[in-house]
Parts: sequence; C-alpha cells; structure tokens
Amino acid sequence: MGSLEDFDKFDPTFFNIPPVDAMTMDPQQRLFLESCWSCIEDAGIKPSDLSNSKCGVFAGCATSDYEKLFSEKDLNSRILMGSTTSILAARISYLLNLRGPALAIETACSSSLVAVAEACNSIVLGNSDMALAGGVCMIADPSLHIMTSKAGMLSQQGALSDI
Repeated sequence: MGSLEDFDKFDPTFFNIPPVDAMTMDPQQRLFLESCWSCIEDAGIKPSDLSNSKCGVFAGCATSDYEKLFSEKDLNSRILMGSTTSILAARISYLLNLRGPALAIETACSSSLVAVAEACNSIVLGNSDMALAGGVCMIADPSLHIMTSKAGMLSQQGALSDI
C-alpha cells in the first residue's frame, strides 16, 4: 500500500473540465488523465496529432469508494459522472477526440495487466493503431482493507511472502 499526497491537486481547466465537476471527480479519473497526458508527452507525440486517430484507451480500474466521502444529500449527477469507471476510460478519448475503443477493465488484481494485454490485442486485430493502457486504483475508505483482511487475503507480515 502506498499513500498518495495531494491527490486533490488537479488543474481541471487544462483538461477542459469545469472546476465544479472536478471537485466531485474521483481521484482515479484525475490520476488516469494526468498519467495518459504524461505518456503522450514522454512519447514525443503532439496531443493534437491524435485527433480522429484510432488510438484506444484501456484502463484497468475498479469501482471506487470515493463517493462514500459525500453525504447522501450531496449526491448528484456530477458525483455519478466523476465516479463511473466507463467515464474514467472515456475522458481522455473525449478530450483528444480519439476514435479507438475506450474500455474500463476490472479483473481484480490483474486489471492493469489485462488492460495492457487488451491494448495489444486491439492493435494486432486492427481495432487500434496505437493505445494508451494502464491502471489506477485509489482506495479512499478503509472498508476494502478491513474486508480483505477479514477474508485472509492480506499478508500477515505486511509484505509479500516467499511462496
């Protein structure tokens, strides 16, 4: 487990997202957008050159618990859009006007690996000419840790053990 500081620091206007929407956006969506943008920059690709391209987006992710941090009276459509995994995958596609598939993939602990494998398959099959693939998981509430601990799914030593 790692702890992420400043997860609420995000420049929504850079991604053409209204600040009011960004306030209720799951940090997983923010992190995935920022990481995709960094990958594009690191590859030396001009983002505008991707417009109308068959670039796919494959996001390994899980349903978030971020909306649990809001009270029932505060729940609204912005929180729904900001926490839906299909929107997570589609945000970068929408921003860059990509024409490839945009998939949110949830396969428990292998989500990122499966996302990369599906991106490769999409390229081999000709559904994508290139792809952004990766994963994101941010747990905002301790419930999942408690449940997985009670299920015996976590290391008793607090680290991977030799098998």
